[in-house]
Amino acid sequence: MQGMEDQRRHILVIINPISGTGKKERIPRLIDTVVDHDRNDVSIIMTEYPGHAHELAKMAVENHFDIVVAVGGDGTVNEVGSALCGTSTAMAIVPTWSGNGLDRHLRISMNASRALQVLNDGVVGAFDYCTVNGKPFFCACGNRKKK
Repeated sequence: MQGMEDQRRHILVIINPISGTGKKERIPRLIDTVVDHDRNDVSIIMTEYPGHAHELAKMAVENHFDIVVAVGGDGTVNEVGSALCGTSTAMAIVPTWSGNGLDRHLRISMNASRALQVLNDGVVGAFDYCTVNGKPFFCACGNRKKK
């Protein structure tokens, strides 16, 4: 993704309409108003069944998308992230669920508009993920402080 500031980025936004607590029906409108369409070509697809986000993210890799945005819960992030492992396609997250542990750890804004604004900045970082039985997963764990 280095040097991508000179060219248009191809972004796929995958929205899981039934996950989490946030109002995902407003996300397409936010994308239209927040994302810089002079620098980004954006496609939006709603998931229709479990595993669909994974399939869509794999399709995005095959079609040379630069970024896939996961909009949904932990399951959606896991599906998208696992499809992107080992590829040059970046993942962005728009938090719309109740836990938000990974988002908070990565310092992603809990405000959907600000989370989408990051797409305009073009800054990409790397982070580790874990595997269990050969399957990658993405989450953050913490502990409670005892009183």
